[in-house]
Amino acid sequence: DAARTATLYNALERRFYNPAQRLFLERSHHSFLWPYSQAASAILAANGIPGAASSNDLTTLLAGFGRYWDTAGRPAYAFRVQEASANPGEHKYYDDEGWVALDLLRLYDATGSALAFQRAQQEFDFMASGWDSSRAHACPGGVLWKQPPHNTTRTAVSTATAGEVATRLYLLTGKPSYLAWAKTMQGWIRRCLALPNGLLRDHIDRAGDIDPSTYSYNQGSGMALD
Repeated sequence: DAARTATLYNALERRFYNPAQRLFLERSHHSFLWPYSQAASAILAANGIPGAASSNDLTTLLAGFGRYWDTAGRPAYAFRVQEASANPGEHKYYDDEGWVALDLLRLYDATGSALAFQRAQQEFDFMASGWDSSRAHACPGGVLWKQPPHNTTRTAVSTATAGEVATRLYLLTGKPSYLAWAKTMQGWIRRCLALPNGLLRDHIDRAGDIDPSTYSYNQGSGMALD
């Protein structure tokens, strides 16, 4: 429904977008990375629909993502806006990076932006660095939820979105390493988190305790990887 899409797009822009900062608002502050990525995904979906998003909107999306870019440690997007310089104490969330990388690849498809493509590759490198390869942990493998050393959970959504990004990058570059990662991530999800009926449980910790929740976003990201 093009008319409804245009109405919702304009409501999003009018009520939540700060054009001076190229950021979206969340309550009384600029949004965290994950809400920004969801707004970006909606705008990408509305691109080209009369009265909705245009190519100019896609350009400003990439600039807005840049406000979160964090070069501390392995470069990726911080969970909140970086007001001045990169903060080594800021933690990055591997699941957030997955959604952002998928947005960046859609931006690349729509605009041909070399920066969007470069950032998507850097995002994947960051997500792959979150792969838990310790044989001392139950069901070795899987991408962690977030960076802090005390985090012990490997999640369906972090791993599935990383695998989907790897698949997209393989199709765009032909590099075998991306395909190998995609297959490895898909295999781990099926082996460690899938139920007999095919639904994916949320996460597993180092001791092997599994959260049985079957959230819709896990199912969607798992299906996209499959």
